[in-house]
Amino acid sequence: MSLWTDLVAEVIAVTNRPDLTAEIDLGLRQALRTAHKSAKFWRDLAVVPVTGLALDTLQQIPIAANLPQFRQAIYVKSNTNDKFYDPVDITDLVDSYGALKLNIYYGVGTTINIRSSAPEDAYEIAYYKYPIVSPKDSMDSWIATDYGDLLVALTGSLVLGMVGEQEIKATLDKFVAIGMQDLISDNLEIQGR
Repeated sequence: MSLWTDLVAEVIAVTNRPDLTAEIDLGLRQALRTAHKSAKFWRDLAVVPVTGLALDTLQQIPIAANLPQFRQAIYVKSNTNDKFYDPVDITDLVDSYGALKLNIYYGVGTTINIRSSAPEDAYEIAYYKYPIVSPKDSMDSWIATDYGDLLVALTGSLVLGMVGEQEIKATLDKFVAIGMQDLISDNLEIQGR
């Protein structure tokens, strides 16, 4: 059995609703994304070199092709020296003198744009990743592996909320609160205190 199948079976056992398979699948995908987005976990970080670009001062890096499961950028850095680029909002590309800002990066649609003061052809990008939630057999989530009880409770709560079973949902919400607290306190920092 796969991890997905195991979690679904536990949700069915907790909710006693084997008739809600579509709702449970939907709820489990949402619970996985919600758990991963509940904090900035070091275990969700990825660092990827982006190389082989044409030497230029303006680069457009396609997110889907270069940064799998991209959620949010942490930093963009030159891969040839120690220069870090500053993140800016798309509305803040020009300085007070009307000149284009340099050594910056920003998001536009499905790309990360990087504007450098000198031509570059390689970068290092650190970012937070989303878990893989579909297809079911490809699910990849450290939270699903290590905090399955949280996902079962959260999925059960979501599913029971969909069908109006508020009393049991309220009980599961207490387990969700405890599980979220454990998840966050265990994984925000790599160094124990």
